[in-house]
Amino acid sequence: MDPMAKARLVELKAFLKFLNDACGFNFHIHNFNDRIALQKYVFIAKQLGWDSNYSYSIYVRGPYSSDLANDYYALQKIEIGDIDYKSALSSFDRERFFQIVAGKGVAWLEVAATILSIYISNKTKMKTEEARLFALERTKELKRGYSPLFIDGVGSALQKTELINGTN
Repeated sequence: MDPMAKARLVELKAFLKFLNDACGFNFHIHNFNDRIALQKYVFIAKQLGWDSNYSYSIYVRGPYSSDLANDYYALQKIEIGDIDYKSALSSFDRERFFQIVAGKGVAWLEVAATILSIYISNKTKMKTEEARLFALERTKELKRGYSPLFIDGVGSALQKTELINGTN
């Protein structure tokens, strides 16, 4: 395994340890909702300073990284010793991440990551408020299974935490 791939797996293991220890999220690879949640957690963490090197595309359940999926499956097959996530994830704002995602379910994470992805893709092409409103409206079009009121609530939470309409 090349050193960069190994380093990325070590960081992913550190992130999983952080999620377990600080957020109470114990990842089970065979649980579909856990895989969705992990995809969204990593996407949100990337916005808060974790340079995870995962690229994302929009899929049915929001932003998705095939590289991340490959890595969490690969992580099950290799042995990596105990990791101190505080040093491995030093550039990542863990406290702010926890404040944003604490107690949030998979639906909230899916909608939040979708709003963020659309907002990030458009914030350099539009005025900030226009990009925020566009992200909300586009998310409502893509996520018809969720009420517009729920989506607006998630958008308000993201704005309050300054992930949209603020500094990332």
